[in-house]
Amino acid sequence: MLKIDIGRSNRGLLIFIVAALLFAGFAITNTVSFSYLKNTLRQSIIETELPKASNEIYSEIVLDLLPSTVASSMLANDHFIRNWLTSDEKDVDTVTQYLADARDRNDAFTGFLVSAKTQNYYTSQGEIIHEKEGDPNAAWYFRFRDSNKEYELANGLNVDSLKTPTVFINYRIEIDNQFAGVIGLGVKLKVIQDTIKRYQHISNRHIYFLNSSGQITSNSLGAELTENMLEKVPGLHEFLNQKEVLTPKVFQYVHAEELRFLSLRYIPELKWWVLIEQQEELTFRKVRDMLYANALIGLLTIVVTLILIAWTINLFHKRLEALAMTDTLTGLYNRHIFENDIKLTLSQRKRASIPVSLAIIDIDNFKLINDKYGHLEGDTVIKTVAQIIKDSTRKSDIVSRWGGEEFVILAHNSDLHNTELLAQKIRKNIESHTGFPSQVTISAGVSEAIDNDNKDSLLNRADTALYRAKSDGKNCVRKFEEPS
Repeated sequence: MLKIDIGRSNRGLLIFIVAALLFAGFAITNTVSFSYLKNTLRQSIIETELPKASNEIYSEIVLDLLPSTVASSMLANDHFIRNWLTSDEKDVDTVTQYLADARDRNDAFTGFLVSAKTQNYYTSQGEIIHEKEGDPNAAWYFRFRDSNKEYELANGLNVDSLKTPTVFINYRIEIDNQFAGVIGLGVKLKVIQDTIKRYQHISNRHIYFLNSSGQITSNSLGAELTENMLEKVPGLHEFLNQKEVLTPKVFQYVHAEELRFLSLRYIPELKWWVLIEQQEELTFRKVRDMLYANALIGLLTIVVTLILIAWTINLFHKRLEALAMTDTLTGLYNRHIFENDIKLTLSQRKRASIPVSLAIIDIDNFKLINDKYGHLEGDTVIKTVAQIIKDSTRKSDIVSRWGGEEFVILAHNSDLHNTELLAQKIRKNIESHTGFPSQVTISAGVSEAIDNDNKDSLLNRADTALYRAKSDGKNCVRKFEEPS
């Protein structure tokens, strides 16, 4: 029993060590993987994703303005406008209708024309406003007139409840190389709102548009950044003053104990900035969910692996234990196990005073069987005899192969007489068995344990009885009896 307990303890320790290594490796691998993925994702956000998104938004805005810019160019070179300006600006209704048609064709909210000669501001709505120098509302006209630019995009006021930004496309009209006026379209930048909604829905990013002074003009729903918060972002306001820098720059700041990324990109056509905010927590949530799923799969794999390891170790331990305890040819207990058992049985007998007897069985003339039929047939005879002995004994009896063609039986709670009867039964069963190549018989010697007996004394008496059986002609059972 002591050996079995030690074996179980060692197996348990081995499984514990394997489990500890698997879980430690699992924990270290997942920790390193999460740290690596987090750093890689952060670098990807800073170096790739946010700058790419900023450039995409810039491109969408420019592409959205391109048709209106081209349309304004065509208006500036239209012969009707040139002829109307050089014909003393008669028939205002005609030019009003012309501007209204241009407005409707290009999905603008207004069309306008300013005459350099009269400084009148004509609109597609039929309004006529006289532009005067010194008037703040007319400053744009005189500034553009003196700039010698072919065209410009000027920010306007929001014209609807959604605060959709507006842009006025001012295009220079020249007749005979002389400045003749300004014509253009006023358009709503619907792409701003569309872009804000799309990026927020797809990537959980907040979009902001800042004017040249750094004031927020438009932002996505739920955005938390304010101009006061922007002032606290290190280096951001210094970057706002570098309008010639067109490459997006990413800043980091902490809000509500959470790291956030800000990508800033200048839009020179509008003199605006597009700012994209991305929260680290929202970005890493998918990665964390994926790692949790992988961790669960990994833990289940480890548990299944440990179960298989424990099952395999126990299986092989039982096989090794069987090899250590049994005789490989017959499957009976081997001599070593029998010697341990007889010692234990004799010790228990002293305490319980129960009868214990021992029988030694030897196959008669076994050498002749080997010589005549060969060793393979001899092994078959040994296995068959062993099986007959095992089938003839009780479950409480210990049957062992003692060596060669000899067997021993330790009969628990059996006196000398009953053990002699058992040996006779076995002898008869073997003698009558028809499966041998020729008739096989056995001889047996029986003895009963007495006070102060030990393994050797009990075996010696049984062996003496066996010698008598051999001397008496074999195929018989003799018991050892103390001389009177």
